[in-house]
Amino acid sequence: AFYMSKEQEKLDMPFDLVGKGFLKSFDFKLLVGDKNTALDKLESIVLTEKQAMRHFGTLDVLGQTIKLDINDKPYNFSITGVIENTPANSSIQYKSLISDLNNERLLHLQNRTAWYNSSSQFFVELHPNVSASQLEAKFPEMVKRGLGDEYEEGMFMVKLQPLSTVHFDSEIDGDTVAGDIQTVRILGVVGLVILLLAGINFINLAVGQSIRRAKEVGVRKVMGAHKHQLIAQFLGESFLLTVAAMILSIGVCALLLPSFNQFADKNLILTFSWSLCLALGIALLAIGLLSGVYPAFVLSSFSPVSSLKSGKASQKGRNGLAYGLIVFQFFAAIFFVSSTVIMKNQLAYIAKKDLGYQSEGMVYMTLPGPTEFDPGMAGIMTANGLQAQQLLEKLSQEPAINGSAYANNYFGDGGWMKLDYVDLEEKWKSFSYNQISEDFVELFVMEFVAGKDFKNASDFDKRTGIIINETYAKMLNLEDPIGERIPCKKFGEHRIIGIIKDFHFESLHKAIEPLVMSINPEPIFAGMEGLTMNQSARATVLMKVKLDDFAAVKQEVQSVWEDRFAEPFDLKFIDTKLQNLYEKEQRTNAMVNLIAALAIIIASLGLLGLAALTIRNK
Repeated sequence: AFYMSKEQEKLDMPFDLVGKGFLKSFDFKLLVGDKNTALDKLESIVLTEKQAMRHFGTLDVLGQTIKLDINDKPYNFSITGVIENTPANSSIQYKSLISDLNNERLLHLQNRTAWYNSSSQFFVELHPNVSASQLEAKFPEMVKRGLGDEYEEGMFMVKLQPLSTVHFDSEIDGDTVAGDIQTVRILGVVGLVILLLAGINFINLAVGQSIRRAKEVGVRKVMGAHKHQLIAQFLGESFLLTVAAMILSIGVCALLLPSFNQFADKNLILTFSWSLCLALGIALLAIGLLSGVYPAFVLSSFSPVSSLKSGKASQKGRNGLAYGLIVFQFFAAIFFVSSTVIMKNQLAYIAKKDLGYQSEGMVYMTLPGPTEFDPGMAGIMTANGLQAQQLLEKLSQEPAINGSAYANNYFGDGGWMKLDYVDLEEKWKSFSYNQISEDFVELFVMEFVAGKDFKNASDFDKRTGIIINETYAKMLNLEDPIGERIPCKKFGEHRIIGIIKDFHFESLHKAIEPLVMSINPEPIFAGMEGLTMNQSARATVLMKVKLDDFAAVKQEVQSVWEDRFAEPFDLKFIDTKLQNLYEKEQRTNAMVNLIAALAIIIASLGLLGLAALTIRNK
């Protein structure tokens, strides 16, 4: 939606459609307004703190009217509240909120009632005496009632997932922000190894100092000190050093946390909760005990006679352990260095990997949804394609554009549309789908294994033809797929006209999945049993431009856009989108480099200190 300012300027106003129980179910803070009634009315809106300040310059906006342009239709919404900005550590990331009573204004009837439309997220708070399994047992009957005559056993599976597990293990697709538990575990282990390296330094240096403290131990034993008293003394020294180190580390952590957040693209905060204090206490006891117990027993075991006679303690049998600990330190350091080399090679592989298409000089822009379309998803996509084709015809006169096409999905996106169907053997199958224009394959210089492209094809082939990738051709297991149908009774009139060489239409993190592309979506959607979408079904215009004339091209494209659409213009490079897919790897690589450097420094300092102490004792 777009907010109409007093100057009649259209400003972007993203929002989420939520039930009126949203504010009461979650503990997000409503800074202004009443959470019990804020979303009760059709034209009520709750702004985020950021949006209230952006559009009004104050949080005192209760009762004011804001004009929203939704699907090119103006509506006056009354501001009934201001909610805090989404907490950065929350899995639920919201924008401004309006009531789901507006569903009819935003979604076609079929999209609101179709069982394949799973774009909404539902949060259920169970009664204390009801378990998730008890509720899930009622879902099959609910699905059966909803589908009526269309119901088939096992057609749709509905299940619950505890909200506490969503962040690191999201079994259900949705808009919640997901973390990577594997990365957390790896970094946790790395942190423990770094701590272990520092502990080894303490052990080696403490044992190395034993020669200087041999006479002290001898005098204390002669004066009547018992072994357990000496052990307690040396363990106490270890704990005091550990406490001092922990206080210093907390101070350094607080000081460097803003820089780390910027470096790692995180928003971590240091708060001293009971759980953190308990963890620090356990860590203090464990580190103090593990790093101090061996030196304490070594020092307390010296013979008083030998110590007083020579002033030195025998090191027999102790050098082996010291050397073993040093070897472990450098093994860990070498391991971290090797990890940096491996990650560097991995990033180089990603950069040089042939994705199966050419993206250099490619730019894209996503068009707004059409205002008029036939019922059903196929009707929406057909209207999208017509709108995109009209825009491309207007841009075809621009000499700096070397080629153009449109598609429903584009490269670097977070997942292409996936369709489910039931084959002739009554087995549930699926493939990714992309509605494309006839120039799409040629624009990205893709290779064919067999068959032909839509370019210069007959009208019949453009209306009924589909192109599949190698992976799907292998899955179909047909002797010669060209000219054949997908094995399914429900699909409309269609035939396979081409098999394209596999290309990575999603991230390299994922294996290449079966893919179908067509100009006309009608035959494919006729056989659809289920649909998964990670974005709205809007057309994306793709263009290959001359980079040296990019500024002029952008200005011309923007002029054409503003003549046709009221939405803000946004032209982006596909290569930038592709690079964003691997930001996590780049940040992890930088962190591993830092950790490797730290491990080498700690190991080297330990060796340097031990060498200096040995020379001094000589």
